Amino acid sequence: MKLNRRHFVGGLGSAGLLGCAPKTQFETYDGDANVLVLGAGLAGLRAAQILADAGKSVIVLEANDRVGGRIFTRRYDDGLFEAGGARIRQTDRRLRALVTKMGLLSEPADTLSKINTVWSQGQSLVLDPAQSASFLTGPNARFKPDTSDLKITGGAQRLPDAMANSLLNWPVLKTYVKSISVAENGVSAEDHTGRIWRGQKMLCTLPFSALRHLQINSDMTNAQKRSITRLPYVQNLQIHFRAKTRFWEKDGLPADMWTEGPLGHIIAVRDTAGEPTGLFYSSYYGDEIAALYEDGESGLHQRFRTELARLRPSSYAAIEILEVVNWTKDNRAAGGAYMQFPPGDVLGDPIGALHFAGSHLSREATGMEGALESAERAAVAILA
Repeated sequence: MKLNRRHFVGGLGSAGLLGCAPKTQFETYDGDANVLVLGAGLAGLRAAQILADAGKSVIVLEANDRVGGRIFTRRYDDGLFEAGGARIRQTDRRLRALVTKMGLLSEPADTLSKINTVWSQGQSLVLDPAQSASFLTGPNARFKPDTSDLKITGGAQRLPDAMANSLLNWPVLKTYVKSISVAENGVSAEDHTGRIWRGQKMLCTLPFSALRHLQINSDMTNAQKRSITRLPYVQNLQIHFRAKTRFWEKDGLPADMWTEGPLGHIIAVRDTAGEPTGLFYSSYYGDEIAALYEDGESGLHQRFRTELARLRPSSYAAIEILEVVNWTKDNRAAGGAYMQFPPGDVLGDPIGALHFAGSHLSREATGMEGALESAERAAVAILA
């Protein structure tokens, strides 16, 4: 079964793309699979669905212990955090169609309509929603919310989980690929255990910030090498914490806060009535990360608690740090939170039987929608 771009007009196109025939006849191949897919993020999983629906045997290899890539929902007893992509924009037609097709529900996403406390020059100021919006600068400015934005009910992680469940074979997790080789008769990937995975074709959906750590044995042009090694990615660190007491009620200030110092923006998770649940998250970029890591990772928790207590004494001994989510170069499976748009083109042309996809290679969209768009295009090329 050959697919072309007409199958994808209007989003997912025909129902056959996800609702494949009950008895799909897969092609035979004396190897691990017709197609090896590196990365179980949205691009890898979407391409795997399309390829499997077309009768190809597919194996998805993933370095992490979960699917989803930079979709990452963290769940706790009293709520959840979205540590990665979660907002569904009105223009994300592929993403909206896929959420519906996978049987998931969506609801209005949170907006920044809350009153914030701002610490500036040693003084606290209370800002209304309109004033708070003016503080969205730098990396945050790209993500100003819209009232039409949606989120997946129960957490964004439910989408990649559902996509993985729709495949004949669940992705192979905790498998870190060290090298890729392209030959005339196929492709192969060597993982961290020394196992060689072989396929007729390969789709690499790893972000270039992760791919640059792999050895690629192929006839790659110098321009492609430069694109992989130099494409910049935004460095991001998140701290998730829980309040043991409602310290914001003690000092009479709003729970959400902006600071000029190393704490940046601290956001309170709220319930359906708009009240703080006691869960908070903060997100740091660039130099802000360096300030928190000034005395190493061991001092990160203490530095955070000390600075928060300095600004809000009512929080002293009243918080519990739940997790630090690292989207920096230290996380070799990601290398960054998202791509910074470079001045020139990002080169992701196929190299023989090796194809590429991912949000960094999208042409029409960004983020999760871009990942789906590039996956569809790569799948069409593989099936051509």
